Amino acid sequence: MHNCIDIRGDHVHCAFHQWHTVFCLLFIRVKTSGRDNTKNAIDWTYIFYGLNYQLAAALLAASPRWYLYQALGSNFLWMLPWAIVVTTVTLSKSLSWTYYAIIFGGALVFDFFDVGLTLLIWVYRLSKGKIGTGQWA
Repeated sequence: MHNCIDIRGDHVHCAFHQWHTVFCLLFIRVKTSGRDNTKNAIDWTYIFYGLNYQLAAALLAASPRWYLYQALGSNFLWMLPWAIVVTTVTLSKSLSWTYYAIIFGGALVFDFFDVGLTLLIWVYRLSKGKIGTGQWA
């Protein structure tokens, strides 16, 4: 995928490319809807990934510090608990793909909501004049 923080300021092309990717993922999801359940459990989460990518690019461009906050939140609230669970609990091999879909597919969905919430908080604080934009705003 293209880098959204482009020195030349090619944001329009980047946004088109990402939305094109989201629509392609929707098309693939519709075409594969009758196939393997494990594959389908993971495929639809990439739609959230495409949307998350849009929101995260806006947050990163406007305020890298708030992007860091959401990244830490995502790692501590989703990945760390699952890392603890899979190392302390005995999980059956027959459900390994189910856990894989929950952990990694769920991370894509969780990140979408995490970035969205962080962006909403940032916009609210920006509208109240409590923070600004810039390099480390």
